[in-house]
Amino acid sequence: MAAFMTTNKTTIFRRFDDIHVRLLLHLQDEISGLEKQLLDSDLDRDPDPDLGLECEGGDRTGAKANVMRELRKAMGEYGTFICIYIQLPEVPGLLTMLCV
Repeated sequence: MAAFMTTNKTTIFRRFDDIHVRLLLHLQDEISGLEKQLLDSDLDRDPDPDLGLECEGGDRTGAKANVMRELRKAMGEYGTFICIYIQLPEVPGLLTMLCV
């Protein structure tokens, strides 16, 4: 099959749509949970919800800092997955560009 695809300059690959969507939904759920933890942490410190938008004063070891690290990692994965999935063509073999 590989020889046929390279000889005829035709490549056919599965998109794995169901798997991509399931992974994206799983990441959304994970991010939503982390978002709730972050908002709860903000409310524990001060009932003013705008406080969470301010600088954290350099605390990189507390529970909130850990949540922010997990969010950064999960959002990076989510962004990568969604970017790749959106750019997968409906017609196999026409993939021209991927987010990197």
